[in-house]
Amino acid sequence: MSTFLLAFDPGASGGVAFGLDTGEPGIEKLADGPYNIAKQLHRIISSAPENVPVRTVIELVGGFAGRGLPGSMMFNFGASYGTLLGMMAVLGISPQKVPPQVWQRKLGIGTRGALSKTEWKNKLKATAALLYPKLKVTLATADALLLWHIQKQTPCPTP
Repeated sequence: MSTFLLAFDPGASGGVAFGLDTGEPGIEKLADGPYNIAKQLHRIISSAPENVPVRTVIELVGGFAGRGLPGSMMFNFGASYGTLLGMMAVLGISPQKVPPQVWQRKLGIGTRGALSKTEWKNKLKATAALLYPKLKVTLATADALLLWHIQKQTPCPTP
């Protein structure tokens, strides 16, 4: 039986991948602000076929946005994550939370290692574009798409 799968990268410039786990997903940049995120989430969930279970996964983020970055950036990063979790709770959705290290390891492309953040993000984007050449993958949608891809194959264990 197929499942309608949603995968979220909750970062300030994050994205969402969604669709039946038997096909190719749709991808979108995550909307700006709580009101627009709520509209986006409602629209996407409403697009799920009737009588098909909906499963959601969200990248589990920590409180650290990066060395030398202002606290306001970390606050905004967490606000997007909390907004998504709150909206899903209202809708009765309990998302699986998966740390980035877990789903990235399952891709089999190595680790960030000595790569800069930009180089690593570009590597993830290139990997997503190779897996889904018909989609217009951006830096905003790459992580969500890769998380969706991993989850449709073999769901990651929750820590």
